[in-house]
Amino acid sequence: MGAYKLLIGGGDPLKYPFLVQLIELSLEQGFKRIYISTKPVQKYPKRYFDELFKAGLRELQISIDSVTPSLLHKIVGISNYFENVFHTLYSAIASGLKVIVKTVLIKDNASPSEIQKLLNVLTDSGVEEININTAAPIGMASLDMLPTMEDETKVERIVKEFQKSHPEVKVTFAPSPFNKLKELNSPIMCTAFITNVFLYPDGSIEGCDFLTAFRKKFNLSLGNLKEKSLRDIWFNSPKAHLFRKIPQKEYCLRCPNRQMCFNGCKAFSIAFFGDINEPFNYCKPVIKKVTENINYYDEGR
Repeated sequence: MGAYKLLIGGGDPLKYPFLVQLIELSLEQGFKRIYISTKPVQKYPKRYFDELFKAGLRELQISIDSVTPSLLHKIVGISNYFENVFHTLYSAIASGLKVIVKTVLIKDNASPSEIQKLLNVLTDSGVEEININTAAPIGMASLDMLPTMEDETKVERIVKEFQKSHPEVKVTFAPSPFNKLKELNSPIMCTAFITNVFLYPDGSIEGCDFLTAFRKKFNLSLGNLKEKSLRDIWFNSPKAHLFRKIPQKEYCLRCPNRQMCFNGCKAFSIAFFGDINEPFNYCKPVIKKVTENINYYDEGR
């Protein structure tokens, strides 16, 4: 597993009582880069991060969708989340960890003033990297929660201006692909079981965290680490072909990108078509089918 990185996420993994041991064991097994992604439900002291740093942790990703307390509470719905998240952020930075903030953009926090305030406050707090991503309409999110293309254009402008004035901070912005479907004509490659897998606490191995939203309706597990090794699951799972399958649709057969497509995003395939085998990618035939299904560009939106 030498060159692989390990992301420990899923709610608030900082609560896991054996996190220090997990980090130490993962490094012993050959993982070269370990980072944690968390949404802290309590305050964590500096001494805890000192232990994690000593164990080998170097990066911590924290979810902060707004720096306005009332708005953050509305978005997250966790009591005292504002106090928890900033106490945790300051503690982690004081321990020497690189803190990356992930902000999910929805209608509620997409105003230029909110984004400008967020960038300023986080930078002043010592955050080195800020990633702003528009919400994907999967699970608890829905299409009507997404910001408009006009909102995203304003946010993108602010981010570009901030990048120029603060070159020491890495700031990225990923707009919603649904706001630009008609402009896109290039494929994305699903990396599930190509370069990545997702491990659930119960030992189940699945393609990615986006597929979590469909666990109850579809059996998407490719195996369980309590029963088989990751190597065995990776190479021998009967379902692995779902993630490595060359597209077979009629409109795919002459596509020059067919060998790298692997039917695109499986989570969106289920979300929009109810079928993991139905291609979802940003090529013209699929774009046409998706826009017809969701009626996304209706004037009344």
